[in-house]
Amino acid sequence: MVESDGETWWLHFAQDSGPGGDDNLLARAGRQGVRLDAGRPFFLDRGGVPHDAGNRFFASGRMRNLTAGTNRKYAFALRTWFNFLQTRGKKWSAASESDLFDYRFWRTSASENPRRISGATWQCDLAAVLAFHDWASDRLGTDRLLPAVQKQAWAGKRAAVRDPRARASAIRAADVKWLSPGAFRLWRDTGIHGKEPNGAEKTRWRPRSQTRDAAFVDGLYGTGCAYRSSPRYASPSSRPRVPRKPTPPLVLLPAAQRVAGADGTGWAARR
Repeated sequence: MVESDGETWWLHFAQDSGPGGDDNLLARAGRQGVRLDAGRPFFLDRGGVPHDAGNRFFASGRMRNLTAGTNRKYAFALRTWFNFLQTRGKKWSAASESDLFDYRFWRTSASENPRRISGATWQCDLAAVLAFHDWASDRLGTDRLLPAVQKQAWAGKRAAVRDPRARASAIRAADVKWLSPGAFRLWRDTGIHGKEPNGAEKTRWRPRSQTRDAAFVDGLYGTGCAYRSSPRYASPSSRPRVPRKPTPPLVLLPAAQRVAGADGTGWAARR
């Protein structure tokens, strides 16, 4: 396995070379079954020495079946990881858990790093690093960088859980900026009114406060108010009891008086 003795790994993306034509190198590579799809990431050092394991990882079926955007994110994450190990004088195959934890601190918290990243970005970087080392363990026989430390039951299945110390401590699970009117109505109809996505009624849907909840969210969405700034809607059972004041007696105006007619009703002016 060829590895670089340089200080920096450089990331490149393959260009669409088109038909080989008179290029003997491309023709020879094609005859040997070598494929370099357009957009595929690959690593070289300053002297042109390739990163054997990193390039084989992106040529694997696992990465070829992922989107181009995922390949790019993984490539940038691995370039930073490889160069971090180079500053420590380590090859990727000798990386340990302590290297990963130090790498996390440097990427997210170290004051000497002017380009610290958020917890959500670290989660993406961690996924790329672990995916590469898991692939290398399966295909190249190296040790796993972060083996599963326990088993956790989830949804009736057994799932391997990584060391939680490697994960980000504070990330935002979602960042929804807005909902279109159509998306909001779909969410309201399925989540509150209990309808199917196609608009059909659910026969077993038995809501308790469907109308009130729908009116509440319609008011929030229609006015653009946040929950904290919206008026409080309380059900009659949740309102505090207020003692009632005695009702004053009814006083008739002097200009009119009650007169019992033949049918027992009627008004007549006072004379």
